[in-house]
Amino acid sequence: MDEILENYAGIDEISRALSIHAESARRLIRQGKLRGQRVGNKWLVHRSVLAEFAETYNSHPGRRSSKNKLGAMQQAELTGKVET
Repeated sequence: MDEILENYAGIDEISRALSIHAESARRLIRQGKLRGQRVGNKWLVHRSVLAEFAETYNSHPGRRSSKNKLGAMQQAELTGKVET
C-alpha cells in the first residue's frame, strides 16, 4: 500500500511545489483545474500530474511586469506627451 502512495502528493507537497497556500491547492483540485482524488479526508494528486501542471501554472495571475507598473499619466510625462 505504501508503494502506491509514494506515487501521490498530498496537499502540503502540492502547495510547496506550486508556491501557494494549502487552501489554494485544495481549491484548484475542487475546481477541476488540477486533477486529484479524495481519499478519506485527504486530497491526493499523482506526482506526474502535479509535475505537468506545475510546468504551466502561474501562482501570481494578473501580476504585471515591472515595465507596466507606471500609470498612464506617468508614462505620458516621461515621453513628453502630456495632454492638457
